[in-house]
Order: sequence, then structure tokens, then C-alpha cells
Amino acid sequence: MPAPRDGGSPAKQAAATPKPPTLIFAVANQKGGVGKTTTAVNLAASLAAAEHRTLLVDCDPQGNASSGVGVRPRSIELSIYDVLIGRAALSQATLPTEVPLLEVIPATQDLVAAELELVDAPDRANRLRDAIRPHVGDYAFVVLDCPPSLGLLTLNALTAAHRVIVPLQCEYFALEGLTHLMATIDRVRSVFNQELTVEGIVLTMYDGRTSLTHQVADEVKGHFRVFNAIIPRNVRLSEAPSHGKPALLYDVQSKGAQGYLSLAREILESHYGPMKRPRAKPAAKPTAPEAQKSATTSAATPPATNAQEPGAEKPASPEAQKPPAASATKAPVTSAQETSAAKPTSAEGSRPAAARAAKTPVTEAPKAPSTSAAKTPLAEDTKAHSASAAKPPVTEAPKPPATGAAKSEPERRPTPKDTRSRT
Repeated sequence: MPAPRDGGSPAKQAAATPKPPTLIFAVANQKGGVGKTTTAVNLAASLAAAEHRTLLVDCDPQGNASSGVGVRPRSIELSIYDVLIGRAALSQATLPTEVPLLEVIPATQDLVAAELELVDAPDRANRLRDAIRPHVGDYAFVVLDCPPSLGLLTLNALTAAHRVIVPLQCEYFALEGLTHLMATIDRVRSVFNQELTVEGIVLTMYDGRTSLTHQVADEVKGHFRVFNAIIPRNVRLSEAPSHGKPALLYDVQSKGAQGYLSLAREILESHYGPMKRPRAKPAAKPTAPEAQKSATTSAATPPATNAQEPGAEKPASPEAQKPPAASATKAPVTSAQETSAAKPTSAEGSRPAAARAAKTPVTEAPKAPSTSAAKTPLAEDTKAHSASAAKPPVTEAPKPPATGAAKSEPERRPTPKDTRSRT
């Protein structure tokens, strides 16, 4: 009987799986102020956040990459300078950072002297490669931050690297310097490092509001490979180095941090295949007692009053449910009232216009009773009051002046006495 096949434990399967080779990225551009150090620090932190052990090597004498991950210049005992001149090994100059799985080899101003001390050395272009290659298997990625020049330090970084990442600001001068950088990469490839290739160009400090930005981006995309991830202008990226943290630790929700996370994801997918997106966990199915309890609760709960069944008429709006105003519920007008309303009397015509306009007093509309089954005395009084208020007031016609009721006094004739007095 054949023995059952055993695929082995997960540890054995992991040991049998070949480990991917270490990739060394050189972040280089001879133009200064394009975001090389910012890209190197945040890209290394993003790769470490993806659970890949990463080493950041600061090859710039300014030491900005070292301070960007929290290493103080005065606390440095061994730096990349000691490694290049052969005074210390790479593992002795390595320091941990706040980001798990991220380590750094710092730089100091002493690195300026390395170019002068190594100028006569026969292997001056291979010093960094010879120091890194024995320890390459300890890391998944190595990121080299190059100085803004094409000197001996940049030459060492390009000789030791496998790929070159070029940060590019969308301006004319940065575009002009890109041509010289590509010529330098071609010369290094032909003489020192045949494995060196350009991984891609990262558009940094991107401002989509200007037309120059779009023109430079279109020009670069027509000749080189440009990453889909774009690093916009972001204040958080400028504030993070002052706190000694990458943007990932300072403000992970900022646009700059999200841009570098997208860049790291794009690099990982190009070398390791598509990454698995985290899926939402399905809701746990309720057990039999819980399902029975929820069904009992839903059956005992009365339906909502504002729920509307399909096909049912819409409930009337609050304005439509209000009772009509008092002016709309007038009592029926008789023919005599119509005649009197159509033909005003002489007294009504003699009254002022304001008095005629205010014949009917305005009363507030009575509130609708809660139940329409029985009429309360208060509702009867309100109805009678509104009906009486709706009737036009009856005015008495003025009495004509009496003509024959009172006799006027007879006309007095002048007497002889009055005649004498006149003369």
C-alpha cells in the first residue's frame, strides 16, 4: 500500500521556496532640490511597513536622510565614511530606527573627505559595492540616498545599485539635468555595472494647477518610464523631517504619505507580482438561540408608523392636514345679503375705506380636534363664533331728515316801527 503524500509543514515549505534576490535602489539626480532625500526616506519606510526588511544608506555629506529617520548627528560614532575607507564593517555602522524592519547607515560631514582620500585608490568606484554585497542577503531592499552631484560618491552608489529611481520636479531645469544623468548612467553601465537599469522616474512636488507641470510630465512620459504614483506638494512632507520621522509615522493620512505608499506598492507589484488586497471579513452567522431570539424580537416590535407600503397612497403633508382658515368657512349668504353686499348703503358709502375694509374680523383657525367621532361643546362654540364672525355686519340706514313732521315758524313781516328805525 503506497504511503500517503505529505506536503510538509509550513516551515519546510517556506524553506523550500526560493528567496527573492535583494534589490538595491539608488535614488539619484544631479539636480538639487527635487526631493531625493524625501523620496529615499519615505520609500524605505513604506517598504519596511510592507514587512520587508530594508536598509537605508545615507551617501550625502549633509546627512539629511539620517536626521529624517531620527538619528542625531552628534550621537553618531560610526558612519558610512568609516565603511568606505575600511575602518569599520557595514554591520558595525548600522543603527535601528523607529520604523520596524528599517535600519540606517548614517552620514556625517566627514564624508566630504572621502572623495579626496579615495581619489588615488584603484578601486575607488567599487568601495561601496564591496562593503554592501556581503550583507545583501540580510535585507530585501537597500535604498541609497545620493548627493546632488555626479562625483565619486554618486559613482559609488550607481556602481553598487541594481536599479535607479530618479525623482523629478516638473520644471524646465530639472528636465534639462535629466539628460546628463542618463548619459552618466550609460557610462557607468558600460564600464562598472552592467546590471544597472533605470527603474523609473517619480514626479515629485506635483502641482496640477499649472500648465508647465502637465507639459513637462507629458514630455517625460514620451521618453522614459514614469511611475503611476505621483508625489504632490504637501506640507506634511516638509514638517516630518523636523520631528525626525518619516511621513508615514508623522501623518499617514496625508497626501504625501499616501503617495509614497502607492509608490512602494507599485515597486513591490512589479517585482513580486500583484499584491493581495485585504478582504472584508464576512459577518458571522448567528447560532440557533440567537436567531430565534432575533426573530421573536422582530415579531414583537410593532411596525414603524412612518413606513409606507408599496402601492399605498402618500400620507398628506402637515400643511394639507391643517384645518382651513376661518375665511374659507363662511356661512351661506342669502339673496338679501348678496343684494346688500353688492349695493352699499349711503351710510356705508360715507364711511372711510379703512373701515369698509375691516368689516370682517380676522380670527385664528381653530385646531383640528384629535377625534372626529364626538363634538365637544368647545368645538360647537368655536363653530358658532366663526359663523357669526363670517356674517357681514348689519348697518342701520340713516333716517332721512323730517320734512313735514315739524312746522317751521311763519315769516315775520316788518312793522312800521322797524321801518322808522331804518330811516
